Amino acid sequence: MNDQIDIPLVERTRGELLVSVYYGTVIISDPVGNIIFHYDDPHRVVYLRSSAKALQALASLEHNGIEQYGLVPEDIAILYASHPGTDRHEKVPHKLLTKICIKESDLQYGTRPPSGSNGYP
Repeated sequence: MNDQIDIPLVERTRGELLVSVYYGTVIISDPVGNIIFHYDDPHRVVYLRSSAKALQALASLEHNGIEQYGLVPEDIAILYASHPGTDRHEKVPHKLLTKICIKESDLQYGTRPPSGSNGYP
């Protein structure tokens, strides 16, 4: 049973109609990790999931990934994207793999427990 309460961060409306509510936890720390502000429980266990994509993509872009691999805006967009897996969303990553000299067989697919664990908590 999950005894944690989701805290709304943003409510999206159209006129008077509430159409979406976005939940989350906000934590701001100093460079050594001391918490200087938090909204919700700063020790709450959360899973990064898709929100990590921007950080992962940024690392390659900051290290000359655009120039080194000849990336175009469509390539960069797919690095940051969550997508429904349409034909286009399959073609762009395949072209990107070719540009960066990686074969599809080099990738790992599916869900897996974290390394060294017996499963998820």
